[in-house]
Amino acid sequence: MPQTRISDWGHQTLRNLARETGQTSEQILDRALSLLERERLLDAINAGYLGLKADSSAWAVELAERNAWDATLADGAPE
Repeated sequence: MPQTRISDWGHQTLRNLARETGQTSEQILDRALSLLERERLLDAINAGYLGLKADSSAWAVELAERNAWDATLADGAPE
């Protein structure tokens, strides 16, 4: 099993969380890493949309595409 060094604070926090939640340290670390990965993905997506909005013609194309897809919501197909 690979080993990774963490700070004393991190180790104590991990032990406290394991005790409070009944989860293993591995489960807690996996969840924390998953949440961090998701946060980074959302930050990248948000940055992409900010860049898109900064280009008014590209943003107009995006809005037109959204409107076209919105029409599919009324096609009677189950969601």
